[in-house]
Amino acid sequence: MIRFPIAASFLLAVPAALQAQASAPAQEAPAPATAAPATPDTSTIQQAGMAFGHCIEAGLANVPATATPEAGAASVASGCATELHALESAAEAFIAQLPEEQRTPAQANLHAQLAEVEGQVADAIREQRAAAAPAAGSPAPAAPPAAAAPGH
Repeated sequence: MIRFPIAASFLLAVPAALQAQASAPAQEAPAPATAAPATPDTSTIQQAGMAFGHCIEAGLANVPATATPEAGAASVASGCATELHALESAAEAFIAQLPEEQRTPAQANLHAQLAEVEGQVADAIREQRAAAAPAAGSPAPAAPPAAAAPGH
């Protein structure tokens, strides 16, 4: 089974990008000396990302061979809408904890990644089919040649 890269991208890219934005120095003058704000927790995003990834992988296994990759991707994405919504909500909650000047770029990053989901699913379907095609189209191994009878 092909491992679907979206789970990894959300587990790694979204939290990493958001954390990088959270730890980036502000463009404005430093605030008066106060306690540093705690870095928002990414465990909820990670859990939601894993659930979403598992849903996508299960959906990929059930795409009919007659469906186009795009139709299959739309079907899989639709079937994982609950998990995607949970992931998006977790990321939005994380973003809401960021300093104001970092929220807009973080939301833009999130929405750009979410916009790529169906395309990534369609690509995964194509890759899955391409990997299966040589195995299905390859002829059976030839039988070894019969040993010549002695004396002939």
